[in-house]
Amino acid sequence: MKKSLKILFYVITVFIVILIGFGIYYAVHSTNKNDEQIQSKVISEIEYIDEKLISFFNDMNNVEYENYKLVVQELGTTNNSKEDQKLSESTNLANGESQTKESSNNQSQNTSQGSLATNSESKEETKKYSMEEAGILVDSKDINWEKLQTQVENLYISIPTITLDIYKVTKNQEEILKFNSQFDELTQAMKTENKEETLSKLVNLYETMNNFVTQVSKSDNEKIISQTKLNILKAYSKLDSKNWQEIANDIQTATKNFEILLTDIEVSEQKQYTINKVYIMLNEMLSAVEKQDQDVFLIKYKNLLEDLNNI
Repeated sequence: MKKSLKILFYVITVFIVILIGFGIYYAVHSTNKNDEQIQSKVISEIEYIDEKLISFFNDMNNVEYENYKLVVQELGTTNNSKEDQKLSESTNLANGESQTKESSNNQSQNTSQGSLATNSESKEETKKYSMEEAGILVDSKDINWEKLQTQVENLYISIPTITLDIYKVTKNQEEILKFNSQFDELTQAMKTENKEETLSKLVNLYETMNNFVTQVSKSDNEKIISQTKLNILKAYSKLDSKNWQEIANDIQTATKNFEILLTDIEVSEQKQYTINKVYIMLNEMLSAVEKQDQDVFLIKYKNLLEDLNNI
């Protein structure tokens, strides 16, 4: 009897240990899966902010990736009321209608209505749509501040959610608070329509976001690409100041940082081709700096960023 109790006790103990083991495994597995989902979401949110910030950078010099743009030309307004009236009269005559058949009351009412219709003649705006070639050398350099102000204001809807998710992954509250403060500073610079100040705030904000990439991303390649773009954008932000020496230093830093990817044997053949192409384009940007030509620099900047985003 005692032996049976011991066996039963042993079986129950083993069963409990197994249950506890499964419970711990399930809890750890669920936690890891949840962490991976949050991290994946944060990376997507960072990529979203990256896209928006680079768009703001580009708008400072009206840089567009597309080779064509839609142009809307205002042709003024047209008044169709008299033409409509003539058409109506012609139709009435064709149907054999006679105004003499109308009663005096109807004539009075129609006269009143006709007067009201004359006072509220409809006007139709006419526009002409066309496609025109777009490019650095032909596009206007005027900044569409109204567009920028609208877009930066709309981002405030997403910022709280994004910063909360980043906090779950990095736990760096000071860096997150700095990001929010810098975003406010960017908004203020856009509000005053100050190009130099806006570019400065964009660089600060992009640098903080680059720190998030370093902390969150598990891909060394993503970190290198983010750092490379940061240095290119630093150079871009100094074009109006004509400080070509500092611009050259930023491009050289970007090139040296990017060189690491040239020896990465784990990337696909297609990506390696793009990596090699970007490295050549980085070196070509230095030639634009040597010529001290802003338009040539912008042309190469536009093409370089397009390929960087394809890696």
